[in-house]
Amino acid sequence: MKVFITGATGIIGKRIVKQLVHQNYEVIGLARSGQNVAQLEAMGATPRRGNLFQAEQLIEISTDCDAILHMATKIPLKTIPKAKDWAINDRIRTEGTRNLITAAEQNGIETFIQQSVIFTYGDQKGAHIYSDTPLPEQVNYNLRSNVEMENMLIQHPSLQYIILRFGFFYAADSAQTQNMMQMAKKGSFPVIGKGQNFMNMIHADDAASAVVHALEHAKQLQRSTFNITDFSPISLKDMITAMAKASHGRSPRYIPKALARIVTGKAAVDFLTASMQIQPTTSFGAWQPKYPNFTKGIQEVAEEIYQAAYQQVIHS
Repeated sequence: MKVFITGATGIIGKRIVKQLVHQNYEVIGLARSGQNVAQLEAMGATPRRGNLFQAEQLIEISTDCDAILHMATKIPLKTIPKAKDWAINDRIRTEGTRNLITAAEQNGIETFIQQSVIFTYGDQKGAHIYSDTPLPEQVNYNLRSNVEMENMLIQHPSLQYIILRFGFFYAADSAQTQNMMQMAKKGSFPVIGKGQNFMNMIHADDAASAVVHALEHAKQLQRSTFNITDFSPISLKDMITAMAKASHGRSPRYIPKALARIVTGKAAVDFLTASMQIQPTTSFGAWQPKYPNFTKGIQEVAEEIYQAAYQQVIHS
């Protein structure tokens, strides 16, 4: 099978590429730059230069493929991102998805796997959430494009889509994870309020293996949406404490929600204090996360970050 993947050099994408190549899939990666080309070739994939926002290019470079995996994102790394900082990510979700659907239609590609996020559920006040739990009528501004993206696929009459709503990614090579670990080590990652709200995490390795599982079982899973996390919800307090312990840092301090809004902005506070408990579903098949809980996973991540930093020092 020949698989076309966007976001192929990202945190999740590169893991998917490596797993697919290992399983003898022929992987075609969308490459926007010479650096992307080199990375894809090093992983054993075939790079094809193109732009996610050029529909004709996408049609041409995916013409001989059997499946499309849309894993591209552009999440802003600013501490307090503004609406304009989400513009590229919104465009990837909407225009990019629309162009890929057009390519799938033109090339007769039926299987389409789309990365999505559980955050679209918003604050569910700690309720148990299943894959068939309806989304709220109103979502935050930075998630409206996510709803539009999902609807494009769900409303398509024939595309064999699979939507995977992922939890909060973490990995040793993630800049976001590294920043959070540094803050936790210094004691500058505060618990907001009492920190009893539930977070739903997933290691990047497990997110990638879930995508590969979905591809391998596309016939059975088609035209469905699944929530994918480690299915071990953890409180914000315990999440930050686990990062502090893993990095041998200070115990976290607590700050009121009102003060946190001033320091980090309303959107960040809403994200960090939203609460839900994602529940597993048997309809996704036999897939299981390698890292069944965040406390165990972040310990391994911390060790990887330490080893990478040590290697950098001794080779500098």
